[in-house]
Amino acid sequence: MKKIAFILLLIVQVSLAQEKNKIDNYTVQRLLIFNENNEVLLQNNEYGWSTPGIRNNTRQSIKESLDSLASKFGLKISEHQLKGLFTYKYEFKNEVSYRSHYSAKMNGGILKTPSDMKQAEWFSISEAIEKISNPKTGVSVRSFSEMTTQIFKFPEMLWGGSYLLYQDANGVVRDRKVLEPIYPLGKTSFETNEEDQIRTTINAYLEGTSYNKTESIKEAFYAEANLFLTHKDKKLWIVPIQEYASWFEKKEEGKFNGRIGKILSIDQENDIAMAKAEIKAKGKDIRYVDIFLLKKIEGEWKIISKAATKTN
Repeated sequence: MKKIAFILLLIVQVSLAQEKNKIDNYTVQRLLIFNENNEVLLQNNEYGWSTPGIRNNTRQSIKESLDSLASKFGLKISEHQLKGLFTYKYEFKNEVSYRSHYSAKMNGGILKTPSDMKQAEWFSISEAIEKISNPKTGVSVRSFSEMTTQIFKFPEMLWGGSYLLYQDANGVVRDRKVLEPIYPLGKTSFETNEEDQIRTTINAYLEGTSYNKTESIKEAFYAEANLFLTHKDKKLWIVPIQEYASWFEKKEEGKFNGRIGKILSIDQENDIAMAKAEIKAKGKDIRYVDIFLLKKIEGEWKIISKAATKTN
């Protein structure tokens, strides 16, 4: 009897040791939820601002886990799309973990802040990039902002990459180095509707003017386009796009300059479209409204004219 008890005890100890040493290669699913204004949802917890995420090692399908994550914020979603597959390796443990990023559109519900979060808010894409990229407001693992920003800027592609992480003296996980720079895995879809293509063009302009990216600004416009702007000493201030883009050349490229843009509406008929956006200055009581005229030229939507006015 004692021999049997000893064997059972030995089996339990071996099982516990195996369980303790079990490698936990898990996946974290990140979800980019967009509302009708093309604003994206960010959450703020003890680690900083990020897109909603869930550690998925439960008995759920991908769609079930994403829907469950959205419902945590009081939302219903549709049009789930895979946007990125990334790998984390660690210096301090013999494991890997995976980050899968998905996008979806809100199609119902009312936003609420979960009990384990400080805040949950909608942001324009440029505002969201600023929140997650700023070391003071974003999470400590900076590669998160790098991969998420890539998805924001190039939503038509599926992205991959790999990073090595370490733990600092305070136990905070940080980036050590890039193992595989971000690379394209393929296109997320072969067809996009016209409105999505128009949004991509206007967002290239908004992104370019918020982060001093002259090439992004030029790319959004037809080469001979003119901008009709507001000037206190001129009835009509006409500025060619090449001159307008040059205003941003002397500023540091990629650095947020305080301009926050948001698309308000799009009206498209066949190969022409009109769009409206607002521009605000961070920390200032200033608001501009831009009206864009677009035309599809050789398969690409281009801004052929823009008029702007200051509303306050």
